[in-house]
Amino acid sequence: VQPLTDTTVLLLSSIAVSPFFVEGISELQLSALRLATNIFTKYEKHRSLLLDDIISLLARMSGSRRNHCTYQLESQGRIQMTTVLILDLIQCLAVLPENLVGSNQG
Repeated sequence: VQPLTDTTVLLLSSIAVSPFFVEGISELQLSALRLATNIFTKYEKHRSLLLDDIISLLARMSGSRRNHCTYQLESQGRIQMTTVLILDLIQCLAVLPENLVGSNQG
């Protein structure tokens, strides 16, 4: 697989972040979550720009609008979609220590 150009990665990053600030498009948000996670995982030099985009959009949103963009949890609770996005980006970089990887396989 050929790496994407910087311009393409920046464009896709913008496309991936935008749906998280719109209500009522949960299916699109889940697809955008996968796109954002893939970009964040594979294009290390663009990580800070992706996070900057998220923070910038959060700062421009009013508090009431931010609370409307939520995701329904299995436990009957709700969580903000931007929280889901940020947590997923953090989790995609987590690496298990070698001693735990070996013990999980046997």
